[in-house]
Amino acid sequence: MKYELRWPPNGREVDVWLNELPTENLATVDPKPLTFPANVIWAERTAALSQRFPLNVNRYGLLGGSFIPHREKAFLLHLPVPVVDSLSPYQEPYRRPGLPEEFQATVVDGITHDLATLPCGSLYLCAAAHDVVGSSQVGFKTLSISLMNLLSLPAWDEEVVASGHWFVSPLR
Repeated sequence: MKYELRWPPNGREVDVWLNELPTENLATVDPKPLTFPANVIWAERTAALSQRFPLNVNRYGLLGGSFIPHREKAFLLHLPVPVVDSLSPYQEPYRRPGLPEEFQATVVDGITHDLATLPCGSLYLCAAAHDVVGSSQVGFKTLSISLMNLLSLPAWDEEVVASGHWFVSPLR
C-alpha cells in the first residue's frame, strides 16, 4: 500500500510503500553483502520511502527493499549495484532509477547508524532513485535512517505511518 504524506509548513513530501516496492525504480542488487554483527529479531518486511522537499533543492531520494530474517547473529546488507549518470543535469528525466556510487557510503552509514539495533537477517535494497540536481549525501543518509526506523516498527497502521515519528528530516 502506498501512502502520500505531506507535512507543511516546511514542505516535506514523503511517499511510503508498505509490503510493496515502487516497480518503476527497481535496481539490481549486489550479490556480495556487507556483514555486520546483529542480535535483534525483526519480522519479514518490505518497504520503500521517497522524500522530496520542494522548498530545498538538495533533498530528493528514494530507497527501499526487503528484509528477510534468519537465525545467524549477522546483518547482511545488499546494496544496489551503483549506476553512472551519463546524462547532463539538464536532460530529462531529472529523477533517475538507481543509486550512484557517491551515495553508497552514506546509505551504509544511515542503515548502520546504530549497530546495537541491527536485526538478524538480510536487507536487500532493491529500489532506489535519485535526482541529478536534487539529491545529496545528507538526504540519502537520513533517508536510510528513516527506512530502518520504519522497518523496525512493531506494527504498521495508517496512524503510525502518518504520524511520521519514524522519519528523520535532513532539514534539521
